[in-house]
Amino acid sequence: MRYPRLRLSALLALAAYSRAERYIIDFDAVIAAEADTTRLPRAFQSVVAANAVESGARGGSKGRRRKVGARGVDELSKATENLVPQGSMRVLRKFHSVTEGIAVDLSEDAIAQLKSMGITPELDTKVTMSAHPPWGLDRLDQSDLPLDARVTFPNDGAGTDVYVIDTGVNVAHVDFAGRIGEGFDFVDGDDVADDCNGHGTHCAG
Repeated sequence: MRYPRLRLSALLALAAYSRAERYIIDFDAVIAAEADTTRLPRAFQSVVAANAVESGARGGSKGRRRKVGARGVDELSKATENLVPQGSMRVLRKFHSVTEGIAVDLSEDAIAQLKSMGITPELDTKVTMSAHPPWGLDRLDQSDLPLDARVTFPNDGAGTDVYVIDTGVNVAHVDFAGRIGEGFDFVDGDDVADDCNGHGTHCAG
């Protein structure tokens, strides 16, 4: 059967996506490694040079990271697409705040191509609750025995204090506004516990 060229191209792209899985490309991690590796593409280095600003811990250089902003994320996204075979990558979402990166569908060829350049996509996994929870979860939600083979959360967490021992917390994040107390920065030795990496804010959420 003969197809018009345009339709054949669409069918090939569809076949590539049918074998693709969803991945996260963390530009923060790529940029952090850029100073230690020469494998990264020049297009990435150009975007970082043109857009990156220092962000993170105040009052000291330790823990700082380079942020490229929304424009930089858009440019890195396009640069990434240009690095892989046509039709092997589809951008699903872009992240500009807590972390900078993209969620993508990638084929195996695209993954291999990116890894060869020092860019490692992370598989985006879904977390689900089993109908038969493990003993540990079942034990956490009740004080009396026997266990009921269920996990329930009758409370909303009001009045609970959560202590996050991590890279800090982004105090300006809309989800935490007015709810963050004092912290301590063990890197710079001060009480400014701003997030210097993004991981702490992610865990706090």
